[in-house]
Amino acid sequence: MTIMEELGEVATEVQLLEQIGSKAEWEIAPSQERLAEEMTHLLNVILVLANFYDIDLASIYARMLKA
Repeated sequence: MTIMEELGEVATEVQLLEQIGSKAEWEIAPSQERLAEEMTHLLNVILVLANFYDIDLASIYARMLKA
């Protein structure tokens, strides 16, 4: 469930930066720094999940880039 929370936080920051959706009316200023932090949190959850299931993301990503 943590992955969904982090993805939601990334989506909120993108909405603020792009000024779309109801989040654009918040009094929070858009911030690339906050977006980067939330993306890092999301990436960390993905890496932990891959490690838990013994998935080699680097190999899969390299293979995907060659396709």
